Amino acid sequence: MTPKRSVSLVVPMAVLATLAAGAVAGPLSRGPQIPVKTSELSVLVYRGGHVVERRQLAPGSEASVAIDGALSRRGWTTSFLTYAPSVYLQDSKGQFTINVSGELLIINDSTGRWPRQRIRTLDEEEARSIRRALRAELGTPSDLP
Repeated sequence: MTPKRSVSLVVPMAVLATLAAGAVAGPLSRGPQIPVKTSELSVLVYRGGHVVERRQLAPGSEASVAIDGALSRRGWTTSFLTYAPSVYLQDSKGQFTINVSGELLIINDSTGRWPRQRIRTLDEEEARSIRRALRAELGTPSDLP
C-alpha cells in the first residue's frame, strides 16, 4: 500500500510544481519576438480618444531601436485587458501593434500561430528613452502622452 500512496501523492505534487514554475516564469519571460527595427511603422498619437497626429517611421528609426531594446528585457506578462491607445504604432504588414501608454508597453502580436497581447511596465529610464526618441522622430512637443 505504501508505494501506491506515494505514487498518488507524487503526481499532484508534480502538477503543483509545474504550475508554480509557470507562475514564476511568466513575469520573467522574454518579450515578443517581433521585427520592430526592420519594419516601417505607422504612428498615431491619441489625446482624449482622438487621433491628433499621424506619422510614418522608417525601418531602423531611433524610436524603433529604443522600443526593440525594451522588447528584449524580461518581465512580460500576457494580458486579456483592453487598453486605450496613447502612442500607437502598427507595422505596415498588420502583424503587430505597440501601444506606449505612460510607463506601460502593450504589444499585440499576430506573428505567431495565435494572436497574443503582452504587457510590461517600463522602468523610468526606458520610458524616458522611448518618449525622447518618439519626440525626436515625430517632432512632437514634450507633452507626448
